[in-house]
Amino acid sequence: MILAKKPSTSVKYGICSLQNATSFDNKQYTKVLELKEKNDYEMKRKKHTAADDEAQIDMTPMLDIVFIMLIFFIVTTSFVKEKGLDVNRPDDSQANTNKPSKALSIRIDENGIITMGGREVDVRRVVANAQTFLAENNTDSAAIQADQDTEHGIVVEVMNQVKIAGISKISVLVKDS
Repeated sequence: MILAKKPSTSVKYGICSLQNATSFDNKQYTKVLELKEKNDYEMKRKKHTAADDEAQIDMTPMLDIVFIMLIFFIVTTSFVKEKGLDVNRPDDSQANTNKPSKALSIRIDENGIITMGGREVDVRRVVANAQTFLAENNTDSAAIQADQDTEHGIVVEVMNQVKIAGISKISVLVKDS
């Protein structure tokens, strides 16, 4: 019991003020506390709603993960040079010269008969005929035109003979029957 001069109370916004009170009941005290708690709850709720209106998603952790994955993929990527044929392209200086070079022409038919310069030639005589052609013409290329049904062994043997003669650039053409 609280003793005061007068038992009047006034409750506003959960705040109790006793003015000239001689006694104060438990019911009144409980009511005042309930109003005070209700008022505190509403005040706290109002504070949080103002901050919640401007809530945003923090993108920093997601960006960190994306950059870590990017670095992982860059590091684990292997740069392998693929194997293949090397292509010898002509130089620009050769493209500007307009003098035609005469190439050695060799024909092989389906029966394996070799023709050089309009004459039939044996496989063993290809080197001598190629060297004669090189003495008369300034060239470093030969064109072998073989029939589709020609044995590959004969074509390879002619290629070897031409290389022995001193011609380094050899092209093989296949003619349909």
